[in-house]
Amino acid sequence: MPSHVKPTIATSALGQAQQQIESVLGHRVAKRTRTCENGELYVEPGWAGVGAWLIDAAVIALAAIVAAGGLYAARTAGALVDDATRRSAQIEALAAGIGVLIVAPLIYGLFYGSGRALGGWLTGTRLIRLRDSGRIGFPASCWAMFARTLGIGVLVISALLAEAGAVDVSFDRVSRSESDTARLQAAGFSRLPDRSP
Repeated sequence: MPSHVKPTIATSALGQAQQQIESVLGHRVAKRTRTCENGELYVEPGWAGVGAWLIDAAVIALAAIVAAGGLYAARTAGALVDDATRRSAQIEALAAGIGVLIVAPLIYGLFYGSGRALGGWLTGTRLIRLRDSGRIGFPASCWAMFARTLGIGVLVISALLAEAGAVDVSFDRVSRSESDTARLQAAGFSRLPDRSP
């Protein structure tokens, strides 16, 4: 939120907008309606956002499993494989799997510049900039996918610490429901009313 906008004013305006939205689009959409820093309204995806994350994490995990399994199979394909070769193949496969877990999200992120990777397409969600609801673009998309698939543990711990008041955590990207946000905008709710002093 910009420093010149008082949080109580924005929260109050959002609450009033949510009441109006509820009368038109119902409670389900109204309670998930949020605002970007520029006053533009969007609808959080709810469980669809979790589904998108799970799908994208599964894509990365599958790539790592295939890489590790393929390398192990190739190294142990001979008829006579001794224990030393098998042990060496296991270590190489583990290293390959870990390498793919680190590199694959960055490569997968190249296709995430629009805010929609496979998880987003299948669940109808999009990652947007909180500043202005724009697409995240490149190279931020690579790091966003890395955080989405591997850094989720760090994000969860950070969120728990923030909830406890131990740290101040803010995110500059959020997920939105494409269909509910489109319905919101079609109903005439695209941004908060201007309440600047």
